[in-house]
Amino acid sequence: MTSRSLRRSAAGLAAVGLGVAAFVLMLVLLQGTHQAQALTAQSVKTQTVAADLSITKTNGLTEVVPGMTVFYTITARNNSTGTITNALLTDFIPAQYEPKSFTVSGSNVLDVGVLTFTVGQPIYITITLAAGGSLNLVLSGTVLANATGILTNTAYITGNTDVSETNPINNIAIDADPIRVITTTPPTPEGQLQISKTDGVTQVVSGQNITYTVTITNPTAFTLTDVRVTDTLPVGFVISDAQIYFSNGITPQIGITANNTLITAMVSLNPQDRISITLAGTVGIAPSRWLTNTAVVAASPELTRVLGQVATDIDVITNFVELTRTTYLPAIIQIE
Repeated sequence: MTSRSLRRSAAGLAAVGLGVAAFVLMLVLLQGTHQAQALTAQSVKTQTVAADLSITKTNGLTEVVPGMTVFYTITARNNSTGTITNALLTDFIPAQYEPKSFTVSGSNVLDVGVLTFTVGQPIYITITLAAGGSLNLVLSGTVLANATGILTNTAYITGNTDVSETNPINNIAIDADPIRVITTTPPTPEGQLQISKTDGVTQVVSGQNITYTVTITNPTAFTLTDVRVTDTLPVGFVISDAQIYFSNGITPQIGITANNTLITAMVSLNPQDRISITLAGTVGIAPSRWLTNTAVVAASPELTRVLGQVATDIDVITNFVELTRTTYLPAIIQIE
């Protein structure tokens, strides 16, 4: 090979070598750019925003009782300098509490979305708060009638995946109140039963038909059972019919003793109830000039503070004839 040919070959190799080097360099540059782009994309994908969300909760009580209406005030805040979107507020409703409704208010609240509000399930709400924004949620509900133990309500606030919480301690709020079960002894009934009696007249004659009306009232604030009404019918009055009228739907027991001399009734009286008993009959032969009828109302013996009362009706028998009295002297018989 001539020297010219060697020079051309060397130049060709040098040119090939330069081309390979340039290709390798370009490949390295391209690979570096791709890796940089991949790293940049990964960095953008996982980039988070530092934020401080907080939540508080209270019902303003230190204890509750079954059946009580309780209002919880839950306040969520964005203590950051930027807007926090789609933060999740979760309120775990206690099992002894039945939520009824809730209202929301606040400042710098950009969006609110209710995900669930179902009895027996947690409440989930999404909120978007501008910097310094706060949302107030007032929850209304009732403590169940059979509730016991501790009424504990817990609420959380969490940001979405793009938020890095700087102070997770204030992301939870708990309100716990003991449930006081009221066991009180019912008050003892007390008062005085009322009774009145009349036949509407003051004078009668033998053979006259008359009707006595006995009225019994419960003036107390309690329902009274086993109230006994006793009417001692006068001698000389022949009863023919007895009726009882009542308003509380409980049929009283009524009966007449032998010889038509006594009538009794067992009744139950609600507060302010009134019961009337009518006794119809005929004036017969009486042993005195006065036809006297006495009625008594008395509470059950267990109700020692409920007093009874007596009512009397007296009529003059205008055609009363006193029986002729015959005096018999002992006879002395002497036998000789």
